[in-house]
Amino acid sequence: MRRTVTDTLPTVIGGWLTQGGTVLQRSTTLVVTALVTGALSAPSSAASATAETCQGRAATIVGTGPTIQGTPGDDVIVTGTSQRTYAVAGNDLVCVSPSAVLVVAGDGDDVVDASQAGLTTSVTYLGAGLDRYLGGPGPSYVYADGTDDTVTDAWRAYLTVTAPVTGTPGTYTGGGIAVWSADQDVEIDLDTNMVTVGGVHAVNLSGIVHAGVVAPRAVLRGNAEDNYLWGAGCDVLFVGKGGNDTLRGASYSDDSPYAQIKSECVGMKATMRGGSGDDSIQGWQGLNRLVGNAGNDELQGRALSDVLLGGSGRDDLRGGEGSDVLRGGGGRDTAYGQDGRDRCDAERERRCER
Repeated sequence: MRRTVTDTLPTVIGGWLTQGGTVLQRSTTLVVTALVTGALSAPSSAASATAETCQGRAATIVGTGPTIQGTPGDDVIVTGTSQRTYAVAGNDLVCVSPSAVLVVAGDGDDVVDASQAGLTTSVTYLGAGLDRYLGGPGPSYVYADGTDDTVTDAWRAYLTVTAPVTGTPGTYTGGGIAVWSADQDVEIDLDTNMVTVGGVHAVNLSGIVHAGVVAPRAVLRGNAEDNYLWGAGCDVLFVGKGGNDTLRGASYSDDSPYAQIKSECVGMKATMRGGSGDDSIQGWQGLNRLVGNAGNDELQGRALSDVLLGGSGRDDLRGGEGSDVLRGGGGRDTAYGQDGRDRCDAERERRCER
């Protein structure tokens, strides 16, 4: 899928970067719109470059206007007062100042240092090459296409995998990670701090509490924290653990990566299981089996015939459009059948035909 990059920030929903309600994907090809192309025609801002340094190296470009355009060579860029930086090719070093909102590193082995960017919300696109990103205290959204990249202290990181995994696993630290792959299975395990792609160890994790996967087989396993786990695939398995977890099948638009995955599925199914906490679980587009386990859980079916099992707590079960099975289990539970011919077993039953 080709991804359009503009110089306006998408909307942040639930801590994830979205556009039209869909969590955005990083593609391998950046298509710069006419707006950005026009910005690139402006001269690079190199004034007082010798007075600035980046990680101890003298800057070759310092931003003073709205936009910086790098050179095909190896640049040392201090973004200064510029809001948008396009480093182009070369092995570039970019130090991000508080004014910056968009950095496009380009091809090459690049380093983007946003540790001094303050509380500004920023978006960074890492290109082809062995890249490194260092975040700061502000909300940062980082798009990468290499499993061997190092992304440190990003608020949310987005990784697209388009080829079999080789080489040394990369390292991602921060708040959340999302991984897309059109043709390889992906598993993220927040308890073992590992991402596998096509059965191969691809990425090491540290400090991640929220995760998403879009892949033919999408597997997410939580840890002891309050996890937000979301995603889509032909075969989905999400497993919560010790915290109060949120498990969500992703919504999508017609041009999103979710739609591409769905179009290639021969049937779709999802199993989502909560852990010991009070969990909120909503299914994906296919056949769902949702299990609350312990805790006071909320389970929500979708369009097809789903099975919802509450577990031992005081649970709230809601079917969808299909003919669903809702069983509360232990505790005083509530079951709402909704549309379809539903079978319910709970202390309180609403709109249940059997």
